[in-house]
Amino acid sequence: MNDEELSPRIIAVGDSGVGKTSLIHRIKSGSFLDQTVPTIGAGVNPIDVEVDGKVIS
Repeated sequence: MNDEELSPRIIAVGDSGVGKTSLIHRIKSGSFLDQTVPTIGAGVNPIDVEVDGKVIS
């Protein structure tokens, strides 16, 4: 597999109201939300992360 083909996925699973959306927002933006609206269904939040000088999307 080439480096360009890397596309890891992280899935947050748990009971409602435990902070999955807040955790994902914290990873993406570096801050927590004051208030959130309950997520119905699935949410997709792509981010780019640099690891060992390589950007992984």
